Amino acid sequence: MLTAWRTLEGLRGARRAAALVILLGSAATARPASGAGPFDLRVGGLSLTGPATAHPAAAFYNPAALTLQHGHHIFLDGTLRFGHGLAELDPVDAATGRPAAGTRRPQDLRELFPQFFLSLSSDLASDSVVVSLLLHTPFAQRFSYLQGAGGALFDPAAQGPARYHAVDLTQYHLFVTTAASLKIIDQLSLGVSISYVRGSLDFGFVRDAALEGGTTRDAGEYVALNDCGGGTTCGYGSNAAAEAVRVRGQSNGLGFGAGILGRPHRSVELGFGWVSRVVGIGGEAIPAKGDAWVRRSQASYDNA
Repeated sequence: MLTAWRTLEGLRGARRAAALVILLGSAATARPASGAGPFDLRVGGLSLTGPATAHPAAAFYNPAALTLQHGHHIFLDGTLRFGHGLAELDPVDAATGRPAAGTRRPQDLRELFPQFFLSLSSDLASDSVVVSLLLHTPFAQRFSYLQGAGGALFDPAAQGPARYHAVDLTQYHLFVTTAASLKIIDQLSLGVSISYVRGSLDFGFVRDAALEGGTTRDAGEYVALNDCGGGTTCGYGSNAAAEAVRVRGQSNGLGFGAGILGRPHRSVELGFGWVSRVVGIGGEAIPAKGDAWVRRSQASYDNA
């Protein structure tokens, strides 16, 4: 992703700044999968920020631009986005699993997306050094398709038609970033940053046991999808064949940043910032630890 900023500062138009930042992601290759949520390009709030802006978010975009600030600063910013939508899914033919004619009642989607940004910075009573500490969540997401009283994940009345895609999701990445900038000369500054990244995921969905295509699973586990009560075949998309799955986990990683800020003219500042993708501590892969549980289908309980 390549993004360019050009800002005009000051009522007199005497100061112009241009900046360039590059966010690098991993290319698709044949190697073990790893990843992280995408960065929010509005880190630091709704103000126009970038790698050549005198803003606390410079520690993320371009740590070299920290030298544009002087003194000691505490900055706190928070945003909260509430989203609402509808999901419409076609009915499923219980005999074949294919889309069927007709319509289903639309399902509500409600999303709560919090983001916060806290910055502490100081020039250490120096004309050439600035250090900064950030706590921020450049990516966070919370939504739920649960409906009805209680909203139990295993309750078909609360799941809705989107249950095989997602029922409940909470995920975030918390960045703890330290950054430092050094002014080499009045016209040139360099900066570096390192971030500890704590990721968290809580994901619930439902799988259709009828997709197993028989009455037994691996190791001979009995599923009895041919009997959902009274000798009736369960079929695809049946509540009795639905199995709830919940996955929770956390990960730890590291991210890095670097940048340069130059002033070729007293009214022009040029900044270049590089932000790495998140990697695992001690290696490229990002280790994750957590737990998962599966609630077997009602057909399994009744007939096993």
